[in-house]
Amino acid sequence: MLDHDRTTERIVPATDHNVATAAWNGSAALITLLDTSPSMDSVETQAAVKEVHARTARHYFDRCRRLELHTIAYGGAVRTIEGEVFPPRCGLSSSPASAAIRLAAETIAEERFTERGMKIFLLHISDGENSLDDDRACLDILWRGIMPVCAGFDYIEIRRELPPAFRRTTSYLWGMYAQLASDYNDKVRLFDGDVVPMKNELYASY
Repeated sequence: MLDHDRTTERIVPATDHNVATAAWNGSAALITLLDTSPSMDSVETQAAVKEVHARTARHYFDRCRRLELHTIAYGGAVRTIEGEVFPPRCGLSSSPASAAIRLAAETIAEERFTERGMKIFLLHISDGENSLDDDRACLDILWRGIMPVCAGFDYIEIRRELPPAFRRTTSYLWGMYAQLASDYNDKVRLFDGDVVPMKNELYASY
């Protein structure tokens, strides 16, 4: 199921989720954080991200009775785009990743997924270009507001398809998420490398 009627630009701090959890009813929500900053703007990278996201959604469609897609694009103005796979870049000014994660936490709180008996899955696709302070903020929001109620979190770092000026090893954001994986090793998976092998590895691991 795709919901097309909800958009918001309001960002609030994440909160702890001490709420009742209903038994799983076979439905799920996939919340995707899409980095749409200029460094992710090549045709090849956009095509790869679109395919990764579409195949991830299909994976859950095949295993759930009902699936809601919630896409949050960041890199310009942070906004939710329901049902979109890979939205156009939201301007050239860079909004930090933590703003998108805050919006994901807000979406989880407002939509009351767990109280409705739904599983929550989070997918973050980025090249990892972010400030160290914001990397720490991402980790804090995930720890406080999302992981306690999330059934699974995948981070896909695309790096070798970037222009030469942006090529490097894994990012500080990757390092922060590796800390998250150490505490939630049954929920968190990290993928990086060439785009095509990365896609194959991702779907072979399910």
